[in-house]
Amino acid sequence: MHTIKRGVKCHDIMDRVGNYWNQNLKLCLKSNGYTQETFAKAYKKQYGTGNQADVYRWLNVGNMSGSSGKRIGLPSYDTMKRIADFFHVTVGYLTGETDYETFEMERACKYFGVSEKTGKVLKKITGSTHDCIEYGYQSDNYKRIIDAFFGSERFSEFIYDLRQLDESYSEDALVLKKLELRYGKKALDEVRRLQYSEIDYEHDPAAPKLPELQIEIWNALESADGECYENSFKIKLAHYELRESFERLIDSLYPR
Repeated sequence: MHTIKRGVKCHDIMDRVGNYWNQNLKLCLKSNGYTQETFAKAYKKQYGTGNQADVYRWLNVGNMSGSSGKRIGLPSYDTMKRIADFFHVTVGYLTGETDYETFEMERACKYFGVSEKTGKVLKKITGSTHDCIEYGYQSDNYKRIIDAFFGSERFSEFIYDLRQLDESYSEDALVLKKLELRYGKKALDEVRRLQYSEIDYEHDPAAPKLPELQIEIWNALESADGECYENSFKIKLAHYELRESFERLIDSLYPR
């Protein structure tokens, strides 16, 4: 029984790796503007091996082969390495071991403390592959613009004002989160429903009497609403200051 369980887990792992491989390899083809046919030709020209039938198998790992009737397995490691090198990514990215396409991307994102998503956005702007802005034809211009934007002395002021706005929004979310942790979302939603019902529980003497807990939640929600209302003025001010800050940033780059 124990051996069977281990086998099942192994199959699950291989299925998962195969799914990642298929998904990421297809993404590599698409982002670089290749079809199966053009990739096969380019791959063979670079490495002297491989054809369209091979590419089909590489893109369908885990599926049943029509010719052999067996599941298509992963390519050999040497082939996987060549495919990864061809697309300038790591084998780990293709097999789902890491979300980072390259070691360089991983190091850069970790050094600057940003997510891979942010790294990919910057690469999409300044890169030269087919999935980049204008297919990379203007990549040097975009690099210059991004460099000037981040390098401006006004940029840090803009980020500071953006943080002020972010904190104001976070305060609203925190007020409600505390109530949710204390009473539970279901209880809060029920009291909210009562607050907006046709029955005036606060002023109508004929209204049904609410349980003590619901009265407590009612008061807590009204207090939270008051806090959020006061915070709305901070949010408006932060919005205004952020717009002013952004205008100063643009003016520093492109004086009127």
